[in-house]
Amino acid sequence: NCSIDNYLLAAEKLVHRGYHVIRVGSIVGDLMKTDNPKIIEYAHNGYRTELLDIFLPANCYFFVGCGSGPDFIPIAFKRPEVFVNISQLEGITSWSSNCLIIFKKPWIKQGKRFMALREVMELGIGRINRTYELENMGIELVENSPEEILDVVIEMDERLKGTWENSEEDEELQRRFWNIFKVNDLSKVIRARIGTKFLRQNKELLN
Repeated sequence: NCSIDNYLLAAEKLVHRGYHVIRVGSIVGDLMKTDNPKIIEYAHNGYRTELLDIFLPANCYFFVGCGSGPDFIPIAFKRPEVFVNISQLEGITSWSSNCLIIFKKPWIKQGKRFMALREVMELGIGRINRTYELENMGIELVENSPEEILDVVIEMDERLKGTWENSEEDEELQRRFWNIFKVNDLSKVIRARIGTKFLRQNKELLN
């Protein structure tokens, strides 16, 4: 689960760049707090049909998801996708070259610090899919901020437009991440990328 409020900054920026943003899903919780006519609450406004549930993700310019069921529709139709707020790190869609990924960061309550990626992998934290299991371990998953989501969404837009540029440091951060992550039985091929600014701002996770 994650707060829809954290997506609004990115949605507003995409509208400013000339896009319409459609929030899909058959069951939604809180609505986006906006009156922007180009940000459409598809399920809430009575537009939703089973056909459109498939058609929209299959034909979008790019999709923003959080690891739920609809996320795999654009993947099946080879549409670019930004994954945010991913909680099961070891199960990320590493095999898709059309993806950018950022994830929730595990916070150790007693130690008052974020877990390094190496710890997450060694302890199997990235395979846990039940909140109570993490709570029993004294770990909380911290959602991506509105700014983190905005950054990776803009990166995807600029990559698709051919205007994004990586630095040598950015490529080194990618290598460091994937060297720690390594292939596993859930993610056997590595083609995806972690959000560039996300890694720049969280270098300590790679120690």
